[in-house]
Amino acid sequence: MRVDVRYAALDDQAEQRVRIAARLLAAHGRQARVAAWDGTRCDAVVVAFDDGYGQRVLEIARRRGVAVVAADGCAAHLAAALQQALVAARGAETPADRVDDGVAARTGRESPCGAAGLVLLAGDAYRGADVGAVVGGRAIVLNGAAGRVAGDSLSDLLAARDHLGDADWQLRALPPGRRGATSDAAMSLDAFFVTGALRAKRTLPAFAAGTYALREWPDLGTAPEALAGLRVAQRLMRAPSAPPALAAAGIAGDEVNACLWAFRASNLLIDAEPAPPAPAAEPAARPLLARIAARFGLLAR
Repeated sequence: MRVDVRYAALDDQAEQRVRIAARLLAAHGRQARVAAWDGTRCDAVVVAFDDGYGQRVLEIARRRGVAVVAADGCAAHLAAALQQALVAARGAETPADRVDDGVAARTGRESPCGAAGLVLLAGDAYRGADVGAVVGGRAIVLNGAAGRVAGDSLSDLLAARDHLGDADWQLRALPPGRRGATSDAAMSLDAFFVTGALRAKRTLPAFAAGTYALREWPDLGTAPEALAGLRVAQRLMRAPSAPPALAAAGIAGDEVNACLWAFRASNLLIDAEPAPPAPAAEPAARPLLARIAARFGLLAR
């Protein structure tokens, strides 16, 4: 959904924060166009409440039912405030917003306090889905079906990847068919998760005990530095295995743990019970002549 965002009575730094916040709205499925207040209709306006001109714009906007946001805080907080104001404004809520809110009510997908971004993305609410995410002021879109992650720049993708162990991720599941704003950079989702998980390996919680396998080989062609991911994937593709067995195979335990989280977030990891041992083979039938000889007591004892 495209929205018009205006600003009034702001200095250059505050204006820049508004423009960054408008870009971050892509994580909420909104493409924002930003311009200075000119008295015409718009969807939201950011104003400085302590300025006389800002107070005048505030009064006009409220009479027209336009969403108003104070020009306070960092760009990420401003983006969140804009999204809340747009949803609250009459007529601003879209069918897609209502779908997302319904999913939140059914799944309880609010980010748990202190949970790493990778852990959240590995959960049932987001795994394999299309997800808009904001971390450290960087907005990205994770497309589970296509196995790609996209952003406005490669630096946004790399910065988000390197903060998968942080707990300040803002996530929003996008309805099917919505991919967020068009982005200029993209990379493999598997490589994004594995490389980022290995960088955050010392901060990730222990993965659940169990026996696991991979449904298919991960796309790690663009992550040659993720050697541990290739080794774990090779063993899980060969046969189901448990984390202690993977660590006993010469892979560091924290790297095994990180790769399991990454493969779960990529929707590649499956629970698998170890194959039961093959039944003992029946003794081969004795040759016919030997059975005849035994019948007449001719076999040597």
